[in-house]
Amino acid sequence: MTRVFVKRARLAVAGFCALAGLAPAYAVNVQPLSLEMVSIGTSSRSSIQVVNDGAAPMPVEIVIKKLDIGEDGKTTSSPVSDEFLVFPPQAVVPAGATQSFRVQWIGAPDLKKSQTYMLSVNQLPVKMKPGESGVQMVFDFGVIVSVAPAGAQSALKLLSSEAATQGEKRGAAITVENPGAMYSYFSDAKLILESGSWRKVISPGELRQLVGYGVVMPGKKRRILVPADVPGGAGKVSATLDYKPKIAK
Repeated sequence: MTRVFVKRARLAVAGFCALAGLAPAYAVNVQPLSLEMVSIGTSSRSSIQVVNDGAAPMPVEIVIKKLDIGEDGKTTSSPVSDEFLVFPPQAVVPAGATQSFRVQWIGAPDLKKSQTYMLSVNQLPVKMKPGESGVQMVFDFGVIVSVAPAGAQSALKLLSSEAATQGEKRGAAITVENPGAMYSYFSDAKLILESGSWRKVISPGELRQLVGYGVVMPGKKRRILVPADVPGGAGKVSATLDYKPKIAK
């Protein structure tokens, strides 16, 4: 009798945790970790590559869901049906090989504001031989897909900053708003924090390592805790955000 137990691990490697921007240390690798697309033109098409560094073939499928990101960073997802064309939708990636998946936006060409999605590369269990039993560990890899109207411009407005602690992490809670029609990445900014004589400058690359991409959707706010070793006695933390807007084209 064949008995297979499947354990599934979901890796939010691209989205809303400190792992974003880092290549996962697994036999499977997915690149890039985010896709920035436009609703019309050549930028409405893109692709991802799935690398199988393991010793066995790996079957995978692509699933896309629409995301809504709240002020606290929590996300809710909903299924999509006719907004993307993915080819191939499923594939078996041979050991040591790379499989490319093409992603095409086929939704409304005249979007009023950008939309954000999670493209999941889901590893599928391998069928075992009759009589074999075992446990299979399979992984899901998440890739952020953001689609913006052509010509839309990102924006990021600093609303407030304060000293804050989350668990054992002490840092600064930064609240920002996106008044534009295009998604914005908090980690695209350079952040300067000050409290008395203490000062810390965090580059965009460092910020992405600390907080992930920090997607701020159009017309919404995000409150993001930045681990920054703020002095324990600091009552107030002032922040300066150096953000260069991007244009979807």
